[in-house]
Amino acid sequence: VCTTDKGLLSLHGFLCQWTLVAYLDVHRCLEHLGYLGYPIFSQQDSQIYAITVTREKKIDLEKGQTHRNVFLCKVIGSQGSGKSAFLQAFLGKNLAVSPWRT
Repeated sequence: VCTTDKGLLSLHGFLCQWTLVAYLDVHRCLEHLGYLGYPIFSQQDSQIYAITVTREKKIDLEKGQTHRNVFLCKVIGSQGSGKSAFLQAFLGKNLAVSPWRT
């Protein structure tokens, strides 16, 4: 999850986490949208309008294009090999203040 230089959850980090929760548990996401007043503030009849169904991944692979914005990537390596540093650098974070250093 993306954090600020002080290690706090940033807006981008919150949105990334929200996207992941929506991906893993759509029903809970819809429930939370209801608690936040989604249908009222967006002038929709239901939270279901907040969900976008994408085409099958197989079709994306065949066409060589995608409209997805959530991807599952696994970083594998032994302890101390730099997995966390790689991810932090990928996010553009300063590696000198990484809270995961051991």
